[in-house]
Amino acid sequence: MNMKISKNKFMAFGLVLAAIGAGTCEGFEVKCAGSSQPEQRAERELRRWIGEISETPPPVKFNLGVAHLKLFPEDRDFLGDSDGYAVRTRNGEVYIVSPQPRGVLYGVYDFLERNSDIIWARPEASCGTMFTRTRKFEVKEADFRSKPQFQMRGWWICGPQRDAASEYWNARMKCNAGCANMRYAEVRQRAVECGFLIGGVQGHNLPSLMPDAEYDSHPEYFAQISGVRRRDAGSTQFCFSNLDGARVIGETAVKSIAEKRKQWLEPFDHWALKQADNQRNCECAACAEPIVLPDGRISKKGDANFLSNRTFIYLNEAIKPIVAAYPDLRVDTFAYQFTAPPPDIKLHPKFNVSYCPFVKNDRFSVTNSVNSRWSERSKQWSMATKNIMWREYWGCAMAFPRQHSLVAVHDLRWIRSELGFTRVYSETIPDCKTRKYDFRPRWDASAMEQWVLSRLMWDPFRPVEEYREEFIRRAYRQAAAPMRRFYAMIADSWFSDSAMTNYRDDPYGNASRYFVRPGIAGKLLACLDEAEKLAAGDIAATRELIARQKVHFKDLIDNAGKLEEPLVVPCIRDGSGAGAQVIKGLQRVAKSRKERLIRAKLNTEVSLWHDHKDMYVVFRCFGPPPSTLEAKERQDPA
Repeated sequence: MNMKISKNKFMAFGLVLAAIGAGTCEGFEVKCAGSSQPEQRAERELRRWIGEISETPPPVKFNLGVAHLKLFPEDRDFLGDSDGYAVRTRNGEVYIVSPQPRGVLYGVYDFLERNSDIIWARPEASCGTMFTRTRKFEVKEADFRSKPQFQMRGWWICGPQRDAASEYWNARMKCNAGCANMRYAEVRQRAVECGFLIGGVQGHNLPSLMPDAEYDSHPEYFAQISGVRRRDAGSTQFCFSNLDGARVIGETAVKSIAEKRKQWLEPFDHWALKQADNQRNCECAACAEPIVLPDGRISKKGDANFLSNRTFIYLNEAIKPIVAAYPDLRVDTFAYQFTAPPPDIKLHPKFNVSYCPFVKNDRFSVTNSVNSRWSERSKQWSMATKNIMWREYWGCAMAFPRQHSLVAVHDLRWIRSELGFTRVYSETIPDCKTRKYDFRPRWDASAMEQWVLSRLMWDPFRPVEEYREEFIRRAYRQAAAPMRRFYAMIADSWFSDSAMTNYRDDPYGNASRYFVRPGIAGKLLACLDEAEKLAAGDIAATRELIARQKVHFKDLIDNAGKLEEPLVVPCIRDGSGAGAQVIKGLQRVAKSRKERLIRAKLNTEVSLWHDHKDMYVVFRCFGPPPSTLEAKERQDPA
């Protein structure tokens, strides 16, 4: 018999079937007391993974939801309004509860991890999820609770921003920060499903809030560079001394917020006023004038926080129309580049400040003397406002396995216990391949770091070595021993150096410096070879994880350039260039990685020096003697 069912009737039919089967599955009963999407996802995830892990589910009834928290007053008092959770057993039934819907989801993931050997090591399913399939799911631990040290935490997913696997992995790491951009409806829907924090706009959005037509009537709103008012606002900053321009930006933002609230089905509770991603500040006379501060002090050009004072005065004006129209909104802004030093003025209380200490030396804690500038600024910001978001760049330069977690643990403990910061997040990229780029090799190198850092954002006071050991044991399984040696050797080599390292590190340069030159590349490869043999009879995901890691490691070694001694650029105050650092023997980069560096046919020399104000770069390009040059007669087409 053939049946033709309309799309709407088919969806209704499916809902009926779902209702019939809801709550029972061969003795496996789950009842969710909440209707929110995170709670509903918690039920689906519990069903899914118990079914994946075991042939026979436990003969236990599970009760999920915020509503059940009232049954456990001690846990309710402990958890407060956090998105932590409690898992409790009462009368033979398991309860997973939280003050917030997403906390119920986090409780499900912790329950699964405590009662099986499952790990979501990375987003890509084929090499990211490992567990042992068992005949029966045994509930071994169902009385515990946990709450996060940071109320906001997670991965600011940049790059291609529509990778569902990376977003769901973020939630499985108990993170509540999501994609860097929510302009896609499907991303917003997944954010609601996972309980992510949703912003109406993100990124360096200030230029987009100045109508282009304003330049024709008010060029004074725009930056003056080399005597000319520049229309290309995204390439410069605005004229921050012109507060009329700030009010225009605020009024434009009000209109944008209204439009977005009409367009989006999903609510958002924060907006952004974030300056363009450059340091080309206005050079007009008004912007250079001293600023009289509220307490009567004078802030002069050249002071460490002069530009910060100028910018935040402007932003304090721009936020006023937004707060007046939408008092429920908070507004994110950057403490970044020239606004990294805290201003002397009070910030509007509706601002959330995203503080970016991103040019510190990542090999050392921010409390180390080599990063003293950043520790001092961090202390100053902690006194300036309580609305601080510590923004990291751990997910950048991850094509080389930089050992971030062993340093970040100290930073996170310090900012939480000493400075009182409660929000932290980092940029990263998704674990996916697009038509143009394959981002997966970066995860091949640094999946463990991403996983451990996620755990540290929940609780940095647990020993970081325990998190790392847990990853190695669960992800590499029978191959844990050689992989343990693999990471230990990398860490030893990484911390034996004191050179600057930051988010822009070249992975091949690092491979040369920390693998090839110390002579440990062969030992590291031997660890991967041994791991591959030990995992031969293990589950497919572990085998692929190691195989992909080995391919990427060999690529690093094969293309590691010969790293010379660190470049020292001298200071020459007279501007003559005498004694400058001269670089010779330049090579060109080929498209093929197998021929990555090719000797140039003609010589070029580059001379470098600075005078503590400007950097000087002089190119000398050498060619054959003019007498040997031969010009060919132009041949016009017939």
